[in-house]
Amino acid sequence: MQPMQSGDAVLFVPPAVQKLAHAHHLGNVQALYEQRRPTILYRLSGLFCLVIGICIMLVFALTYAQFFISWPFWQALLVPLVGAGWLFFGLWVFIVTLLPQLSVFVYADGMVYVLRKRKVIRWEQITKLWKEIRLGEDTTVFRSYRMQLADRSQYALPNDLSENERLGQLLEQITTPRLYPLALAAFHAGRPVTFDSLVLEKQGIRIQKRFLLWQEVAHIKIDDLTTSIYRKHEARPWAIVRTATLSNLGVLKEMIDYVRYTLAHDMPATAHALYRAGIVLSFGSLHVSQQGVIIENALRLSWQEIASMSVGEREVIIRRQGHSPEWLAISNASLTDLAILRELLLSIMQNQA
Repeated sequence: MQPMQSGDAVLFVPPAVQKLAHAHHLGNVQALYEQRRPTILYRLSGLFCLVIGICIMLVFALTYAQFFISWPFWQALLVPLVGAGWLFFGLWVFIVTLLPQLSVFVYADGMVYVLRKRKVIRWEQITKLWKEIRLGEDTTVFRSYRMQLADRSQYALPNDLSENERLGQLLEQITTPRLYPLALAAFHAGRPVTFDSLVLEKQGIRIQKRFLLWQEVAHIKIDDLTTSIYRKHEARPWAIVRTATLSNLGVLKEMIDYVRYTLAHDMPATAHALYRAGIVLSFGSLHVSQQGVIIENALRLSWQEIASMSVGEREVIIRRQGHSPEWLAISNASLTDLAILRELLLSIMQNQA
């Protein structure tokens, strides 16, 4: 191996890896992450299991005629099966020790991923990054990462990779600033931005066949294990997805922060745009659409039936068309986003006139 200087540490880089990195202009080597090698005790345990299994099988074969032939068949069969189990486990441990170990050489502009073959990965090739965290019975935390390139090939960074959390954080810090502007541009262009099991659209959030308008979202809680989406006025989550199924978590967090900030500062304009797009808008017990209004999911009124509608200090007043006008009132206590509802109704009534 060829020694390379990286900060205060000296990294030993195989000449073939360094040659490959130089050919692809990856810059200087920054760090090395290696899969943990099986310990001597682990190797000895495999050898021990093989010896035990062979001994059981030999004893059974040599003493069958004198001892085991008098046993019931199913009892005699258990002896070689136990021996085969020891052999299988020992062979499995032995094979694991022979498998190639992963090494990841990180450079300024990419990495060299070495398993059976050497693969050069430039940072701009990474399009998706997943992070999975599992908790063991003794509160041990298992972290693993997976990345997808532009050609849809995927590469794993398993839990037993040295300092894999540090490498995962590095990948997130590198990919998020590059992928976030692309996601934001797609969002503004009206295209759905997918994070695999969750999709952000201009009107709201989609999870499989379920859809929730942005104006109905109370808050979104993202932790290492689950991502929970809460609907306004509901204590239980509207939807829960495993965080491990979400790609580009850093980009998702940035997008959610952006959308929530935009909605908070421009909700009236957003409500008008959703209304013009034919989306049903929810204001608690009152739903508004281009077809009319729905009150408490029971009474439906088309705009042709409504002479006037406005938001007062304590209630929303609806005057129905007809020779003997009928008046309806909806308590403001059962409604949400009154300021936005007031502006939206004012605009609709002006257009109706």
